[in-house]
Amino acid sequence: MGASALTEAQLTYALADVTHLARLYPMLKQRLEKEGRLAWVTDEMQNLCDPGLYDVEPENAWKRLRPRKQTAKYLAIYKAVAAWRERTAQQRDQPRGRILKDDAIDELATQAPTDAAQFDRLRSVPKGFAGSRFGPDLLMAIREALKDPDAYAPVLEKPRPSPSPAAGAVVELLKVLLKARAEDAGVASKLIATVSDLEMIANDDEAATPALVGWRREAFGEDALRLKRGELALVLDGTRVRVVEVRRGPKPQAV
Repeated sequence: MGASALTEAQLTYALADVTHLARLYPMLKQRLEKEGRLAWVTDEMQNLCDPGLYDVEPENAWKRLRPRKQTAKYLAIYKAVAAWRERTAQQRDQPRGRILKDDAIDELATQAPTDAAQFDRLRSVPKGFAGSRFGPDLLMAIREALKDPDAYAPVLEKPRPSPSPAAGAVVELLKVLLKARAEDAGVASKLIATVSDLEMIANDDEAATPALVGWRREAFGEDALRLKRGELALVLDGTRVRVVEVRRGPKPQAV
């Protein structure tokens, strides 16, 4: 949307945002320095410099999503529908989710509809979608992908093996540790690590996960590895979980 399309109220709102942030910046910076967390923010800002985060090429839109299957037919349709949605959203200057929800992309790729009647049987696609102005274009995109699924489908990394029963127990312990360390740090646990990250750590001490890099390793990752080695333990103290260091002797020492 160009500047000329903004109303006076919208321009005032945007200007106010910048004005208030300029005043808040030195206060936030001072607080971060006092708490020793300025490096955390620096790490996050560096991550935001990755050009891949701002890739709006429609053919790459599927990379921001999470395909659930590995077959060529599924992936070809998944990629085609994601690309169609991205192009349509850009052309109409609307959020992607308003054009088509993420779960609809998965269902379309799974069911592979090729006519209007099949569209109408899908639960995640709005009723009447096939007869809308979007329907014919999307059907055409799906049909094109199905002409040669093997050639059009993206190549995905091989899925990680499922955690062993023992690793599954480690994941549960890591979830408790994550919650405790997130409360200590005063940040949301999902900002530090996801369940997928925990599964990777449970299976591999050198897993390629953000939870073992930078400030996340400092806040959680290093303790996660120590918990796996039996150097830390989790103790319930009333309603609060404490992390304690395991030492030889009758009493553990709190850390």
